[in-house]
Amino acid sequence: MKTQGLNDLLQKRFSILLAVGIFILSVQAWSIEANIDDSQNGGRRAEYSVVIEPDSVVLQIGETQQFEAYLEDSSGTRKDTTFQWSTTGGRNGIITDAGLFTALKPGVVHVIASAGRLSGSAWVQVVDDSVITRNGYRVIVVPHDTLLLSGNSAQFSAYLTDTSDTRIDTVFTWSLSTDSVGIVDANGLFSANQKGHTKVIASVSDMQGWGHAIVIEDSTHWVNRTDGLKINVEPSSVVLAVGDTLTFAAVCTDTQGYVIDTTFTWSVDGDFAIISAAGLLEAIGEGNGFVYASAGDVSGRAHIRVRTSPDDPDQRGNNRLYNVVINPVDTTLLIGETLQFEAFLEDTLGNRYDTTMTWAMRGRTVGTLTQTGFFTAESRGVGMIQASVEKYQAVTRVVVVSESDLAECDTVQIRFHDRDGIQVGNIRRIEESDILKISGLPFPLNILNGGELVLPPGSLAEGISIEITLPDLAEIQGDTAVTFVDSVIAGFSFDVYVNGILISPYVFDTPVQVVLPYKPEMMEALGLTLEDFAIFFYNEDGTFDDADIFNVFVDTTNNKVYAEVAHFSQVIFASQSGLSTDVNSHGSQSPSHYQLYENYPNPFNPDTWIAFDVAGSGEQHVILTVYNMLGQRVQTLVDKSSQPGHYLVHWDGQDLSGNRVATGVYLYRLETEAHTLTRRMLLLQ
Repeated sequence: MKTQGLNDLLQKRFSILLAVGIFILSVQAWSIEANIDDSQNGGRRAEYSVVIEPDSVVLQIGETQQFEAYLEDSSGTRKDTTFQWSTTGGRNGIITDAGLFTALKPGVVHVIASAGRLSGSAWVQVVDDSVITRNGYRVIVVPHDTLLLSGNSAQFSAYLTDTSDTRIDTVFTWSLSTDSVGIVDANGLFSANQKGHTKVIASVSDMQGWGHAIVIEDSTHWVNRTDGLKINVEPSSVVLAVGDTLTFAAVCTDTQGYVIDTTFTWSVDGDFAIISAAGLLEAIGEGNGFVYASAGDVSGRAHIRVRTSPDDPDQRGNNRLYNVVINPVDTTLLIGETLQFEAFLEDTLGNRYDTTMTWAMRGRTVGTLTQTGFFTAESRGVGMIQASVEKYQAVTRVVVVSESDLAECDTVQIRFHDRDGIQVGNIRRIEESDILKISGLPFPLNILNGGELVLPPGSLAEGISIEITLPDLAEIQGDTAVTFVDSVIAGFSFDVYVNGILISPYVFDTPVQVVLPYKPEMMEALGLTLEDFAIFFYNEDGTFDDADIFNVFVDTTNNKVYAEVAHFSQVIFASQSGLSTDVNSHGSQSPSHYQLYENYPNPFNPDTWIAFDVAGSGEQHVILTVYNMLGQRVQTLVDKSSQPGHYLVHWDGQDLSGNRVATGVYLYRLETEAHTLTRRMLLLQ
């Protein structure tokens, strides 16, 4: 829906207040193209639900499914309208604006159709190679996964499909991959004998397909036990306005990821919303809490916040009713390549609104960006693209590499360890220019989930191994909670090994980017704002150090803190005013001698960083100047009195007049009252 600006959008979005049990579909405000006749209800508005067809489907990787949706009132009368389509379930599949779904990888996906404040969902199971195609035909077995107790039975069925997805019924021969688990008769009825797993195979001619049967022995396995079973609720977090409705979906899986078909009981832990037996929630008052889906003693939950109006995002980064969404996300480009970024405003129900965005580069400058979102990659490194409208903003990452970077990449091996040195999770391997997204770690390392590590091109001189664990300031409380001391909100501890030898600290040739997730509710409970916080190194002597940390940026939309660090140790996100120990902005100890370091990157284009140490015991005047090879002053980077310490200065490649300098060799000179140091650097356009 085209809007005339964010103010008009917000005014329309919240001009309608809905009472309990009444939902108004407004053509003008929400672009719902339905002509709803209320005469049959005595002039009252009918209550509608969203119906999606098919409501469940099993697809193989690469397959597509056209979904359709319509509105249906309590009498079963169908009303057609326009829907917004979206999915949950990560990268398992994507869906177009017309409802065409494409399966990408095995897993469970929920397809959501929204019309204004109404939404419904369908269930998709993406499977691997359990379906074999011959001459355009294949065998489909239903269900794909099932869990049952020893002594119980499950009815499997099968059919053929052709290239046009036409269903063809025929007679199949049934068999099992593991006969000891159970037996299957000629009609596909599987009877479980003992604990285990087997494929239930349907064959016709030289074609076959199969489903999975998982047999357990404990008759109270998932009625009275929670071990090994998990319920995921989608969406996992949402912000609604009073009067909004939303249909939640849930799926139960075991430790191997197999879906367990069951019925859920829905509940809400507050009086701000009500939810039906089918998972349809209606927000009736302001508040926040959780929606629960339960099956026996197993339950999953989703967080919900209900507001009376579209509050502006606060300084703690709390969820808001609208977010800016940028496409694409986390892109890698070669120097010279271009890309058109797009952005739109989206509410928590998935409705999208076009509006005028303001575009900007955050952190390192790796290219040029126009006010229409058109980006041109110009220099190696990691940059952040920001799109904003009024007080709403979002960022996406762009990694710029050269052809030589693709040919010569050092490899990083990454392990996660607990406090006892025991490895947790799988070993992960990435290369320079790759992005490591941390996920799937169990308690207590689950607080690292959502973090990221990006190694820019040229950051490594050799292959390394990184061990990541909780920082020393993290306190583990029982089996459920991890807290920090000294107003620390989040943190990582990094140990780097080269050929099995610990190098501490490990200094990178080019700074790497780390991303720390944080919890807004923790900041809210402490009464803190993002203005209070910064990124620090935590040193062994108990001091905090922000030298060699730069390009810090807080993403309040996704609750993440971005920073570039020149070396690895313990990296934390903490309050500057709340730390119990002093923060040393120039390192924990004064340098023993004056030092001017090689700039990085070098060669560079268009910007570079210059580090230097100032020794001595008191304040002194420091000048850092850039000259060309003719001895002409190009730029003065530092000209002020400074305390002893370690400093890092950025040069954007511009001269005193603000013009970008030409390709060539330049000198940079550090001058103090007692010392003069000079180095060379090369700019390549």
